[in-house]
Order: sequence, then C-alpha cells, then structure tokens
Amino acid sequence: MSSVINCAQYYINSLPLQEILRKYPVVPYLLRKAKEDYLVPKTNEFIEKECLVVLPAHAIQHEDELY
Repeated sequence: MSSVINCAQYYINSLPLQEILRKYPVVPYLLRKAKEDYLVPKTNEFIEKECLVVLPAHAIQHEDELY
C-alpha cells in the first residue's frame, strides 16, 4: 500500500503534471474576497473591501508576463 501512495505522490509532484494543470486548469475561475480597499494600478477601477472578485484561471495561467 505504501508503494502505491509513494507512486501517487510522485505523479502529483511531477513537473509534467503541474504544467498540464497550469495549461488546462481544473476550475474555470477563482473567487476571492477583498481584504481591504484596492485601487487597481494603471486603471480607474476600485475594489471595495469585502467585495467578491472573480479571476479567470485560464487567462491568468496563460499570461506571458507570469509564465
């Protein structure tokens, strides 16, 4: 049984699997709640404290500046 667990941990931590999950995310979006008021840089957008923010996972994980 421990060899099965070790094998599973190897595949979960493997770089190819991590890259697949980055390119093809399991969830379509991420929900976050703002902890404080925030003015988005280089825009006039303002996010109020306790506001829910929807982040598109696919767009974030394909951003050239991040990856």
